Amino acid sequence: MKNMYDNNILRGNLLKKLNLKSYDQLNKAKFADSIGLPHDVIKKLTSGATQNPGIKTMIAVAQGLECSIDELVGHKFINKTNSFLISDNLDLNKGLFDTTLMHIFSYIERECLNPSMGQILHAFDNIYDYSFRRNLSEPDSNFANWIINSTFKS
Repeated sequence: MKNMYDNNILRGNLLKKLNLKSYDQLNKAKFADSIGLPHDVIKKLTSGATQNPGIKTMIAVAQGLECSIDELVGHKFINKTNSFLISDNLDLNKGLFDTTLMHIFSYIERECLNPSMGQILHAFDNIYDYSFRRNLSEPDSNFANWIINSTFKS
């Protein structure tokens, strides 16, 4: 499967967000510990040795860096000024906001989960951002369930 991103961008963004030089193994180990990943996973990511990290790894890294996966891998999106999701003054799309929250809370209730507020916010950020940037009027159910499941059950 072809990567949907440039691995060098992932590596560069990871190092920049961690504020690390490529030889700073102690800080990489501390970061790995803080997000519950083995040290060698972060070492391989920051060296470029890992070409296709798994979704659980990407979610853990994005949560630890308080950013979206899209931001981490360098995806850039151009918002169209004629989008039906935003007004002329770039106000929040209340409909998308509401349906994203409803989707998340319905999933939590249906699966009897007890996620942290951080997990809820992380899932919301990724789902809303993904939907907004693709000019969707409501969250893509498959993507939303995948993010929620990966975030809450990891």
